[in-house]
Amino acid sequence: MREWIRSRRRLVCGRCCLPIQVGDPMLVLQSPEHGWKKARCRNCAGEPAPELPPLAERTTDAVVRASRPSSFVQVGAAVPFDYKAAQAGRDPDDDAA
Repeated sequence: MREWIRSRRRLVCGRCCLPIQVGDPMLVLQSPEHGWKKARCRNCAGEPAPELPPLAERTTDAVVRASRPSSFVQVGAAVPFDYKAAQAGRDPDDDAA
């Protein structure tokens, strides 16, 4: 699949290694079957860039909320029992190091 878009972030052309600045038109080559995506600058694309709409600015006023407070896992519960410390005669629950 080939698609012309404006770059949303600073990238490097996959062919000539020149930087693609934010807002520059670039050709995106993509293969959904194989899972790869390549970016080409307008010089390496081999065809003239079409007229694209300007890049819409992102707002940073978005509010990020957690889905549920109960979805967080307690960190201490994920730590397994230390069998090596128990075999060496040390108490794995002892905090003295």
